[in-house]
Amino acid sequence: MDRDGNSRLYASRAGIQFAPRAQGRIAKEQEMTTERTDNADATIQALIGAWSLDSFVETNLSTNVSHEPFGKAPRGYITFGPEGRILVVITADGRQAPHDLKSVSEADRVRLYDTVMAYGGTYECKGPGHVVFTIDISWNEKWTGEVQDRFVELSGNRLNITVGPQIGISGQLIKAVLSWTRVVKANERSN
Repeated sequence: MDRDGNSRLYASRAGIQFAPRAQGRIAKEQEMTTERTDNADATIQALIGAWSLDSFVETNLSTNVSHEPFGKAPRGYITFGPEGRILVVITADGRQAPHDLKSVSEADRVRLYDTVMAYGGTYECKGPGHVVFTIDISWNEKWTGEVQDRFVELSGNRLNITVGPQIGISGQLIKAVLSWTRVVKANERSN
């Protein structure tokens, strides 16, 4: 170490090496990084697959009032691919199809837009329970290009994803919890 307490670099034929004290600290940091990577890999492996939406509860953080923005029985799926891609589609309960696709009214268009959420992109685990979505396509172009944090809790075939705090689709600062159930393949369902 120099007189200021900084690690000094030692030159060797193999290249630059840190002083022995710094080597111990670097080894500890590498060990911690390996542990974080192992936890991240386990989280990713547990997430891979398709999940069906059970509930979506949003809390306005300025009023602390909770509501279900897509109703009591929203429909939706989230898929985590092994290649690191994610796809999400959510629709409100009670959503109605327009009467005629040839003459959809402006009111019908607005109602349909207001009752759907869809986006895709990549996902990466940053640590135990911390997943980051990088959105590259969205029903709401404001989200396209954003990086958003998600916090996941897994228990068997149940998944809770906490979103936020962030500006929600209502334009307010929110926190949301979405609860999901793993989709089971048809040939794996019990009778």
